[in-house]
Amino acid sequence: MGALDTLRLAWEIARIAVKAPGIYTGMYFARRRAVGAFRKQLLACGVDKATVKELSKDYPKIDDMVSTWG
Repeated sequence: MGALDTLRLAWEIARIAVKAPGIYTGMYFARRRAVGAFRKQLLACGVDKATVKELSKDYPKIDDMVSTWG
């Protein structure tokens, strides 16, 4: 591994470390929007609120989604 490869690797690691919190935050809010849409669709189909609340608890968590990547 040459000096240029080492610098490129260090740059990419730093870039990913800076982007990671933003990616996680984006995923968090996207999941909240998805759960909200899921609840609205269930309510529109005539499912009672208690069942909707229970089903929305089973919606995949961010940690579950991240663990499937690696």
